[in-house]
Amino acid sequence: MKKYYNHQSTYFFTLFFLCITLFAYAQPKKSEDIKAFIWGENDTYKKIPTIPEKWKNESAVVILDNQNHYYNKSKKSLDNFFLTRRIIKLNDKAAVEKFSEFNYPTFLIEGIKEIKTWMGIKIIKPNGDVKEVDVEKEKIKTSSDKAVYYYGFIKSKIKSDEIYKLAVPELEIGDIIDFYIYSYEEYKTSGSYVMDAIETTLGGEYPTMDFSLKLKVENDFFINFNSYNGAPQLKDITAPKQRDKEYQLSAKNVEKVESLQWLYPLVEYPSFKYQISFAKSNVYEDRTNAFLSEKEDIIKKGMTSEEMLEEYKNGYPLKYVAKDIKKFFKEKELSQKELVEEAYYYMRHVYLNQYLEGVIATEEKLTDLYYPLALYKDPILVTKQSQFLLRFGSFLKRNDIPFEIIKAKHRYDGSIDDLLIRKNLTSIIKVNLEEPIYVYPFGNNTFFNWIPSSVEGTKVYAMKFTEKYDKLEKVEKSKLPISKYTDNNTKEISNITFDDTFSKITVHRESFLKGHNKVNQMNERLFFFDYVEAEYKKYGTTPFIDLLNKKNRKKYDQTFVAYKEKRSKKRLKRLEESTQGEFDFKIEDYTYDIVNTGRNSIDDLLNYKEKYTIKDDLIKRAGPNHILEIGKLIGNQVSIEDNAKNRKENIYMPYPRSYNNEIIINIPEGYTVSGYEKLNMKVENETGGFISEANLNKDTLTVKAYKYYKNNYELNGNWNKMLEFLEVAFQFSQEKILLKKK
Repeated sequence: MKKYYNHQSTYFFTLFFLCITLFAYAQPKKSEDIKAFIWGENDTYKKIPTIPEKWKNESAVVILDNQNHYYNKSKKSLDNFFLTRRIIKLNDKAAVEKFSEFNYPTFLIEGIKEIKTWMGIKIIKPNGDVKEVDVEKEKIKTSSDKAVYYYGFIKSKIKSDEIYKLAVPELEIGDIIDFYIYSYEEYKTSGSYVMDAIETTLGGEYPTMDFSLKLKVENDFFINFNSYNGAPQLKDITAPKQRDKEYQLSAKNVEKVESLQWLYPLVEYPSFKYQISFAKSNVYEDRTNAFLSEKEDIIKKGMTSEEMLEEYKNGYPLKYVAKDIKKFFKEKELSQKELVEEAYYYMRHVYLNQYLEGVIATEEKLTDLYYPLALYKDPILVTKQSQFLLRFGSFLKRNDIPFEIIKAKHRYDGSIDDLLIRKNLTSIIKVNLEEPIYVYPFGNNTFFNWIPSSVEGTKVYAMKFTEKYDKLEKVEKSKLPISKYTDNNTKEISNITFDDTFSKITVHRESFLKGHNKVNQMNERLFFFDYVEAEYKKYGTTPFIDLLNKKNRKKYDQTFVAYKEKRSKKRLKRLEESTQGEFDFKIEDYTYDIVNTGRNSIDDLLNYKEKYTIKDDLIKRAGPNHILEIGKLIGNQVSIEDNAKNRKENIYMPYPRSYNNEIIINIPEGYTVSGYEKLNMKVENETGGFISEANLNKDTLTVKAYKYYKNNYELNGNWNKMLEFLEVAFQFSQEKILLKKK
């Protein structure tokens, strides 16, 4: 709800923001009517209240955050209205710059939704003068062309019809800006629709004096709503004999949400979540992809194990084992674990990656094909979790391998005990062998027996089948394991040489990644042409080019070479920028080579080599000697500002992890090295550690640094212990050595 977007001093209202802003109960659709409704005679904020003394030094203070959402239905669509009004006191230059410009679009998502917006702005000067911005005069249309975006295997079009930029003139420190965004949304629907969920902290970037959210719904709308971490509850304010239902959440003097590293705001701060669903009859209620209450006038506040069983008990008909899979595994003699692993990687290719080249070739117009799947006999494309669960579950059932389905919720979204939004669930198959195996729905570069870091260690629902696996019979709470910091490791070996003038440093770096560290890099570092040929051969499927007719094959022979070169150049530039981002110095002459894709198992290392140069940086002349900022070669280290050292919030990290850096300095002939003794450091405790050592062997100085985070979560009481090794690691990054002329 309170999402502030700062984009080059622009207060940017994205489609997401518009979907979560609010609206009034009357439904005006003309700018003058809207203005009169908000700023007219009944405006209770004509007189601005005094800012509390405790917030005088804040960058800005939200005096009013008033939001109204009205959900209405017509014959063939849902007509929803949203109004946001905010009054904000701007206390410094940063706040003035943030609100100096607005961008707001009108969107049309083809065939589904249309959104129109209106805006009004007033500026109240410290002396009480009020200036209304002429929005129609000041706004500038920045785009009139329809921008079309494609994603996934199925083309989805998003058209932006009109995008306006609005500069706010004469905005100064001390001003109060009073603005509203009014939006009208039309959803095309035949009988049911689930709105985007809204999940937000009560507080925002600035403290808020008065917050109010009102919801108003007609019949056939269902509300899922709950408040968390001490946020006020939603109250029913429906008047007697009023046909529509009306609710309100209000709060006074809401503190701001701190901007801290390793923080999950929805878990740590007062927050609320809600979702509106529409279903015009019982038939459509059963088809709606949301957790609905028994009656539309009952607000759904959560889910129990019993309700989860009722929701999913008949949702997994396990009867989908394709002939090609039966044939592939017919002659294989494998243990149950080996069979499960082989099946995972086989399906990853046969149900997904074998189509990848054709889909990309079609989207990039490398051939004249319109629908590449038509080239395949009985193609089965699995891109949704539900499809994976049915396909893989059917295979396990056919081979008498016991399993259950896990329903998990991402750590940043809170506990499974607070489950409210169905789309917040992710699914995993747990194979119940002597040592449990976890099978996550595959993507292009996912792995067998891998659990996403966002759900590691969380409480989950375990969905257990009957003995015949014909339906679910029981749902229990369970817990997922957490990987170890040694499982998620990056090792980098950097070989450093200098030119004769010490103006250029050449770095040859080789990296080895495993676990989550590897998974996080796979999609950025690998393209399909790095691995798909090997998969074709391994699984005996026909390469895409061999499926083409003579005309398309000839074209593809030519276009693919150019496409591959183009994509490789873009990747090289992107990786150079990514590597540049690891340091606070500029790199040049970047090269990149893949040694091993690491795609065969979670323990298979992603291995690549990079080469780059550093010119006129890191090394400074000191008479006949040279000073090298050697510590910076391990990359930027976490620097904690003084105001963040007294942390009250708990620490939420992505996952346990570790980093090995080895720096090999080739000492130029005629020089010795001194000062490297300072590079020997060691701090370890129950939260993690940093260990470094430096050894000189003839003309080679080898420096090794090892940093690790033991856990994915720490209580705030352990923050000082984390600071112990974080500060030592930062200190290391600032250390220097002297290359001394003999």
